[in-house]
Amino acid sequence: YGCSAEMISPSKPPSVYSFLKGTEKIKTGMPSGRKNIGFVLDCSDTTRLENIRGILSDADKLINIDHHQLNRNFGDINYIRPESSSVCELILNIGLGLNIDWDYDTALAVYVGLLTDTNRFQEQNTTARAHIIAAELVDKYISPVKVSAMIYGNQDLNTLKLISLVFNELKLTDSKMIAYATITPEMLKNTHTKNEN
Repeated sequence: YGCSAEMISPSKPPSVYSFLKGTEKIKTGMPSGRKNIGFVLDCSDTTRLENIRGILSDADKLINIDHHQLNRNFGDINYIRPESSSVCELILNIGLGLNIDWDYDTALAVYVGLLTDTNRFQEQNTTARAHIIAAELVDKYISPVKVSAMIYGNQDLNTLKLISLVFNELKLTDSKMIAYATITPEMLKNTHTKNEN
């Protein structure tokens, strides 16, 4: 559509998502100069923007797209749908409204967003529509087995060592209903892993 765009995030995406087209273009700092439009995605509160809070003042128009119930409606335009499973579902809605041409990479990104934001379709935000969208994407583009293997079955040895340490630290609350563990900087150092793992 003749527009130039830059993708920014408070942190780099975890390397496990490097198979998604365009992740290498995501920057972790604010670009220079004012922008006509800034989009803030999947962010209920501007404090979560951390080092890219400049988007709030550097964009002439701010569009806030989110599915969290407690979103503070901080945009000039707010597209907030708490009944939706994920921001990817909302992006899909926009794409359908704009009649964009779908391809494998776009379908893959939407499917991964649905899969991960619903914790493999296990969370309360998993709606019938999320399953319908996923089914359409699987029917036309996506192999769930391949996607699942790329995200969840592709852990390196150091990450598996970290997971092992975490399991050794598991504790139960008095009610025996919740298990928890603390990942310490020492554990990360000893397993040569980072917060993203």
